[in-house]
Amino acid sequence: MPQLLAYWAVRHWFSPVRRTAHDRDSRLNWTFETPRTLVRPALAGDAEALHRSRGQMPFDPQKRSLAQTRALIRAMARRPVSDAAGWQQFAVIARENGAFLGDIGVNFDTPRNLQAEIGFAFAPEARGQGFA
Repeated sequence: MPQLLAYWAVRHWFSPVRRTAHDRDSRLNWTFETPRTLVRPALAGDAEALHRSRGQMPFDPQKRSLAQTRALIRAMARRPVSDAAGWQQFAVIARENGAFLGDIGVNFDTPRNLQAEIGFAFAPEARGQGFA
């Protein structure tokens, strides 16, 4: 999954295809599906599940509070999509039942560098099932 998101991020964000301002700036265009998942920008309603899964990571669990996680998601939603520098969190949702499986963080570097940094965290119950 992270490799797929990295490929998508670079192709989508750094594509030479001319986009309208609406296309470029719409977070709705940042959604894609795999056979088992829906990957979309994190929403305010994802805060508790995202916070819980990030806090249960075996290595480097997050230390932020739930209020800070909510504020982070709100800040990402307000950031202009065309502002490439900065992290965006993507929720990974099970297509079968709508369950929150985890999240993928993408740090979009400036377009001239043509690269993005990827991180991910999956809820304990979603690990070991081939999602990542």
